[in-house]
Amino acid sequence: KAHPDVFNILLQILDEGHVTDSLGRKIDFKNTILIMTSNIG
Repeated sequence: KAHPDVFNILLQILDEGHVTDSLGRKIDFKNTILIMTSNIG
């Protein structure tokens, strides 16, 4: 299981398409492919 902070960042990326780091820089995920896996049987 992921830490709740990691889960919240992932939700922000999927919802808004970007995140802002601690220095205020915007990180854009517009041309990014996220690959997620699961171990659910």
